[in-house]
Amino acid sequence: MLGQPEFVKYEHHDQLVWARREMIGLHRNICLCYECAKFFPGEADNCPIAEKVFKICVEEQLVTPVMECPAFAP
Repeated sequence: MLGQPEFVKYEHHDQLVWARREMIGLHRNICLCYECAKFFPGEADNCPIAEKVFKICVEEQLVTPVMECPAFAP
């Protein structure tokens, strides 16, 4: 049986947020965006879907990995 997760509060996007300690930073390992040929964060030609997701994440202080996407390009 697995132990209870440890929840921690830390600063992300200049805000204090709660997270499971063992999950912090793992979104890049599972998010399709980081493997997509259309992903250019901070650039004008970045994927419009990735831009929308990131905007919501910053506005709401979230980390949201994309697990499925109709526009993914290997």
